[in-house]
Amino acid sequence: MSSHQGLNSTLMRYGTSPARHATSADVLRSFWTDQAVEKIPYDQGRLLAHLLSARIRKASKGRTGLHDVLRLQSTRAQRNAAEGRSIPGATLFPAILREATGIDVTPDLARYVESGQQVLLPEDLFGDCFTITTVTQPEFHRGFDVEATEKAGRILTGVDPESPAYAAGMRNGMQLIRREAGTVGDSSVEIVYRVKEGDVERVIRYLPQGKAQVTFQRVLPAPETPTQDCKQRVSGVP
Repeated sequence: MSSHQGLNSTLMRYGTSPARHATSADVLRSFWTDQAVEKIPYDQGRLLAHLLSARIRKASKGRTGLHDVLRLQSTRAQRNAAEGRSIPGATLFPAILREATGIDVTPDLARYVESGQQVLLPEDLFGDCFTITTVTQPEFHRGFDVEATEKAGRILTGVDPESPAYAAGMRNGMQLIRREAGTVGDSSVEIVYRVKEGDVERVIRYLPQGKAQVTFQRVLPAPETPTQDCKQRVSGVP
């Protein structure tokens, strides 16, 4: 996987999630019962880390990185434990960050985590390395009822007669053997299923596009080959 593909997966999953505006109260209430909500803290945290990392580099003129702050936090936490004190990470991190860089992250936590405002990355977040752009495309939809198909023992159920899946030959009653290609969540990538109809196996391929449109951010590399520093920044490696 290239240095920016992992971030693109996060951006697409987060940007198209029905839970992208979940508040901290929503996450506490529904984390264990709603799969979309369950992913929000992880995706939101990764995007906030990129925003914060860029702010730290700018404030320190490149002398300090997010990893330096995290090391300081770890050291302070170990010292606190040795002294019999316990300070939650959610309290300790903002304090260490303010001490080390002068940055107050509490307004960002209130805006994005507590209130559920969507995290959007600025276009120039990675400088000349990569560009952040906004993409609009059809929603990802397999063209059949995934949950009902699984409950039916992987017998295709609920195939939409107006979908690309139906146009490609997918029909109710076929046995779904496996997915052979495609990227779950990305309607711009062809999806490929192996199915069985009677005694005959066949491969069905199509663009998994629904009727609605979705908008999300995507990272595009600069024309020049990214330097190692660029790759590290976009991948989140310190």
